[in-house]
Amino acid sequence: MTKTEKENPDEQPIRQAIDIFEDHFREIATVNDWAVKMGRPNRRSFSDAFRRHYGSRPQPVLLAYRAKKAMQLLRNTTQSNFAIAQKLQLKDERGLYQFIRRQTGYTPTGVQKLPEPEYNALIERLDNNII
Repeated sequence: MTKTEKENPDEQPIRQAIDIFEDHFREIATVNDWAVKMGRPNRRSFSDAFRRHYGSRPQPVLLAYRAKKAMQLLRNTTQSNFAIAQKLQLKDERGLYQFIRRQTGYTPTGVQKLPEPEYNALIERLDNNII
């Protein structure tokens, strides 16, 4: 914590941000949700502290983590696209389709049908954005 930051007893140390996100990813759909979970007063203070600590903005980390989880659910479960969308706080199958397409370049069905080497390469690419 820097001298300019006031100590807040309800605030989680920023070094715990990734662990908290992993533990609560179903409840965290936005950087603002993440800031609230961390006990930060606003998204800006969380983003600034996150960037100072990790050297990266929280948004790409959040998107990569959620995309990786979505891909794992698509690939390793028999859940419907609607159920997977709900787990990721997306509105419906269309929301899942748009999210996966935007983050990976593939459709949900495309992710399910990817050959193992290509799937692993895509997971690795997402992991590179996760601290």
